Amino acid sequence: MGSFFKLPFRYIETKEDFDKYYNNLKDKYPNLKIIASSLQAEKYVQHTNFNTPIILLAGNEEKGLSNYYIEKAEELVKINMKDNIDSLNVTTAVTTVLYEIDRQRTKKY
Repeated sequence: MGSFFKLPFRYIETKEDFDKYYNNLKDKYPNLKIIASSLQAEKYVQHTNFNTPIILLAGNEEKGLSNYYIEKAEELVKINMKDNIDSLNVTTAVTTVLYEIDRQRTKKY
């Protein structure tokens, strides 16, 4: 069965829904962090500690995340890429970050 059925995933349409979802999770997981993928980040994913509960935010390659979500994030991270490549499509970017999260949490790789 694909990872879509095994990972907690949520598509949230409004800021109000996001705030409600975050506050509910924060009550359950007090050390919950919001981490956002952003080209403006200075920190690379492999230098980020993913061993706590997180909400991972990612925007599309054209517009990225809105300022609202960037400001909500406690950490901004980016993917280390070769010269002249400045973005990946959101599916590839999220897959790359999820791989790093799994690598850190399982220490398999």
